[in-house]
Amino acid sequence: MGSLPQDPFDVSRVHILFQRHGQAVSNIVDYETPGITAENITLDELTRLATCDPNLHLRTGVFLPDGLTSFGLDSSYAFVDDVTDDNGVPRLDNVYMLVSSPLTRAHQTLQANSRAFGLVGPFHGGAGAGDGGSTLSETANIYCHPGFREATTWPHDFPPLRLVNPEVAAATAPRDGHITNKSKPNPVSTNTVSYIRVAGGSGRGCGRVVGETHVDTSRLVWAGSNLSRSAHDTHQWQNQSQSQSETLETRMAAVTAEPDLASVERAVREARVWLRGCARRVLFEHVAAGRAGTPRIVVCLHGGIINFVMQSWHCDFRRDSAQQDWRWHRSVALRPLDIVVCRFQQEQRRDEDDAVDGGEARLVELDPNSDEAEDYARVLGRYYRHLSSDGNLVYQNPDGSWVDQKAAHCKFIVSKAHEVRAVAAERREVLERLVMWTSAKEFLASI
Repeated sequence: MGSLPQDPFDVSRVHILFQRHGQAVSNIVDYETPGITAENITLDELTRLATCDPNLHLRTGVFLPDGLTSFGLDSSYAFVDDVTDDNGVPRLDNVYMLVSSPLTRAHQTLQANSRAFGLVGPFHGGAGAGDGGSTLSETANIYCHPGFREATTWPHDFPPLRLVNPEVAAATAPRDGHITNKSKPNPVSTNTVSYIRVAGGSGRGCGRVVGETHVDTSRLVWAGSNLSRSAHDTHQWQNQSQSQSETLETRMAAVTAEPDLASVERAVREARVWLRGCARRVLFEHVAAGRAGTPRIVVCLHGGIINFVMQSWHCDFRRDSAQQDWRWHRSVALRPLDIVVCRFQQEQRRDEDDAVDGGEARLVELDPNSDEAEDYARVLGRYYRHLSSDGNLVYQNPDGSWVDQKAAHCKFIVSKAHEVRAVAAERREVLERLVMWTSAKEFLASI
């Protein structure tokens, strides 16, 4: 695309649509049906799970190789039907980039959802620029940045290992937002990740085992990562595009490390700066092509990490009566497939090192009373959320104090890390098998 003139455009014109992934195996809870509780899974139970025994049920799905449930996949296809017109034409146009967390449940959601977006511009790869329809949806690049993965250290919150055909060339990735027309997807290949899919939904039977699912990762294009890390930083917020070369030692060190919340914030900041660089180039392409309307980027990520991305916390707290203090329930205020629409704050200056507003690349939600917000509410319907104006997401205790949602979220992240370390101490072989999972076949062959 060439170099940009100094600050020629207002990057706040680009809308960033953050969508939470569809329902995943890690989201299911079914304590009514006898079966396997994943947090306590034994090697014998994992072996039985790998055989995809249809009589087997999961009561919970955390720790396990993750991906969308059958219900999650069906919901993603329903999302496409809901936000396209009667002829299947996307009503969300001018989508220049699809961006994802590196976790399977996120990019799998984008693969299923991509037909909902009118893809345009040169960054989708394959056949070249889209025409605003869904013709490129099956071959479109999905750009991954490690800073968008979930903040917890459960094994399923680390990028999975892939089964890779070594003869397939890696895609040319954008670095720090510098996208080129050479950023093309891999040809269809054996680049896949694997998980054991369950039925999903809610209530009794949602953990019924359906079978093994392989998700194609050949369209993923990885962002560069320039985080400065100390030697003891094993939290692994780095580029995972070559995760197949990781060792058991490095992956075990990562999942059992004490959470470094400052590292999380640095990684998310880098992801925002990278995304803002992408938005600049999207805007340049949009203006150069003479397209009308609003340029957009769609980002699929997770309900916990979006708090760090937006630098504003909207978690879920519960209480039984107005006389009680609010208690932590979960880090996620968004339902699966919910969308929040943001823009980058208008830039006052831009230095070569991207040192704008302290290098934070701050995001803000649209004005809830704007015509733009009303348009999204009309097109997206129940999927559209405006978190900062939702009075149900602020919590005041009877003594008048307000719940510190960020502190509660960080405490939750630390507590889950302690649970992972307890599993490592009690059932280390099981955890080692989980972090090195590539497929059921490979697992069973290793027993």
